[in-house]
Amino acid sequence: MTGTTITDDVTTSGQNPARPSRRTVLGAAAWAAPAITVVAASPAVAASAPSGATLMERTNPSGPAFAEDTAASRVVSVSLYDDEFNAIVGATVIFTLSSSSWLRFTGGATSAAVTTDANGTATTSLTVAPGAAPTPGDTVTLLASHQALSESWTITYRPFTAISTGPTANHVLAISSGAVYAWGAGGGGQLGVDNQGDYATPVAVITTGTPMAGKTITAVATGDYHSLALASDGNLYAWGSGSYGKLGTGNTSNALKPVRVNTSRRFTAISAGPVHNLAVATDGTVHAWGSGGSGQLGNGGTASSSVPVAVTTTGTPMAGKTITAVANGAGHSLALDSEGSVYSWGSGAAGALGNGASTDSTVPVLVTTAGTPMADKVVTAIATGFDHSLALTSDGTVYAWGNAGNGRLGDGTGTGSSSVPVLVDRSAMGTRTIVAISAGSSHNVAAASDGSVYAWGFNGNGQLGNGTTTRALVPVVVTSTGAGNPLAGAGATAVTAGYSSSWALTSTRLTASWGQAALGRLGNGTITPNALVPVKVLTPR
Repeated sequence: MTGTTITDDVTTSGQNPARPSRRTVLGAAAWAAPAITVVAASPAVAASAPSGATLMERTNPSGPAFAEDTAASRVVSVSLYDDEFNAIVGATVIFTLSSSSWLRFTGGATSAAVTTDANGTATTSLTVAPGAAPTPGDTVTLLASHQALSESWTITYRPFTAISTGPTANHVLAISSGAVYAWGAGGGGQLGVDNQGDYATPVAVITTGTPMAGKTITAVATGDYHSLALASDGNLYAWGSGSYGKLGTGNTSNALKPVRVNTSRRFTAISAGPVHNLAVATDGTVHAWGSGGSGQLGNGGTASSSVPVAVTTTGTPMAGKTITAVANGAGHSLALDSEGSVYSWGSGAAGALGNGASTDSTVPVLVTTAGTPMADKVVTAIATGFDHSLALTSDGTVYAWGNAGNGRLGDGTGTGSSSVPVLVDRSAMGTRTIVAISAGSSHNVAAASDGSVYAWGFNGNGQLGNGTTTRALVPVVVTSTGAGNPLAGAGATAVTAGYSSSWALTSTRLTASWGQAALGRLGNGTITPNALVPVKVLTPR
């Protein structure tokens, strides 16, 4: 920062003892449309400013990195002081944008002239321009200037582009521009922020000084008290509870920040369960680690492993198959091959393996389709709950098997189980094509090609998102109307179901959540009350 002489257009107030220290965030306002991240430039410093010179300081946002939510307009401000830190009152500060392609000042202006108030502060608001559709990574520079003084912010549009939770998880992971953010319960260190606190708004997973530093993350997976991340170079990272060796590091130690999974393999897909994990290698083989008590590692035994081991395929229906996706529940595992067939192993309780039996298997078996509604169908996606499973086929229909309690199979039954696939009722969906599925502990969510969202199963915490707490034995429509509902006027592009809550990414790049709010799992800044219809997840601050 350079100094300049005060001219007659301003006056100097008395000493301001309440002047905030540099880099302190004074307020939390919000955006009117999709979330952005504000990265502040390095603070300007007065160099031997002569008597009567002014200093300019960013006061909101003030830190080197700042992100906002999407609820209202974003307030920005700077303050002017003389060389003794007295507030400069009545000075004109000019705010300008390097581009007006997607941001505007209040009222639609592309620049703003603001007079400093009694505290020497000039404040204005920004909003996303009507109809703007910025691309993730788009940047705009915001400049505040007064005479020879200036401060600037680089504003980068960074919405969440992927989101994950698990059937027994109380935390959530999301990706924005290749970086990982987390919120919810942190009791096992699963948020990756070097502590075990709970967070009700998204926070950045710490990578500085870890093996994950500088990596671009392409996929995340959420276990019970642990987390996984897959980098663009195929390396795997984990953090949280190390029980049963589920971090894959060769031991059972916990990690409050990311550590590298101990394997020379490179991977293309991952899945995390409560106590074990699965990963697809670049050659289409599957590897597993963590607890093996029910045979869920698929290597022919029931011992746990603290490093990835290959799932046995020799002599099984999965021999020679190229696996493209994996999913795992509490004690069972699923794999989908490139031809659209599904395999399973681990706990067969409640028919979770879908092979017509209820016994465990320590190696892969084929999910039965002959004589079932799923006969001759090509499966395109799989999902696992605590002890039930889902499959989405190429014609946009959904099938389920395993525990039917509370309607989680979606076929109208509320008790018992099915050891082979049954058709999920389509009454609420009509002719819509389902394009995404996710299974929670005892409920499920699905998104259709038109963006509508459906849910079924247990609903004690509002996780079905239809404004009630009544379970649904067949799919119901998730509410997409009402003020503040992030699904209003927007369709869902991805969904994920957790222990007692649900989430969706929308076509407007907002993130929606509904269900239980305890432990901050909704990511909307609160821990109560539960949300019976979708609310907006805040972006990282």
